[in-house]
Amino acid sequence: MVPVRNHGPPTNFEKTKHSHAMKTYTIEEKEESMRRKTVGLILCIALLSALTLSTGCARKAKPVSPTFAADPGVTVESAPAGETTPERVAARDSGLGMGSDRGLQEGDTEIIQDPRARQQIVLENISGKLKPIYFDYDRAILKAAAKAQLEKNADVLKENPKVNCQIEGHCDERGDREYNLALGEKRALAARRYLISLGINPDRIFTISYGEERPAVDGHDESAWKLNRRNEFKATY
Repeated sequence: MVPVRNHGPPTNFEKTKHSHAMKTYTIEEKEESMRRKTVGLILCIALLSALTLSTGCARKAKPVSPTFAADPGVTVESAPAGETTPERVAARDSGLGMGSDRGLQEGDTEIIQDPRARQQIVLENISGKLKPIYFDYDRAILKAAAKAQLEKNADVLKENPKVNCQIEGHCDERGDREYNLALGEKRALAARRYLISLGINPDRIFTISYGEERPAVDGHDESAWKLNRRNEFKATY
């Protein structure tokens, strides 16, 4: 028969063997824990180094102006000092004012960039070519001299087909306000009809009466009155 060992208290040999196994497991756990800590420390150091380098680069970085390739033979000039102030930039973009700051000398002609300003200059130039006509006292009949001037005005309008014309009727100071407003309208309409007969489109001609309110010359005698009994012509869009 094979002897069967009773399960009684462990012997000293078994205790020693069990204790040795436990000690071995504990040492392995400690080594694994140390490896993990070491790896974690290395990762932290690497992360801190990367952050330090990126912060240093960010502090040293300088803004870089965009560079454009220039066409062959084209010389690119930098803006003169003082051209980048808000007031001068606004003036440069609008094309108005700041002439001395834009390098213009006395006698130079500045190119106006604003479309509305250019249109106004064009209208003023055309209006300067449209000369006034004059009337006899209390009359709205076109005289020979008036017709001759209207023919010249018609030529100006034909040369500028996109421009309209406003005819202003005026009177001298004699007579009451309502009468002179009506007389001024009659004078403007007489000029309008004649321009239409010369080939100007009716849709381009408008009339208004100012009566005695806008005299061309101040005075209270015939030398002033004869210049105030008139039609004036203004170019419009």
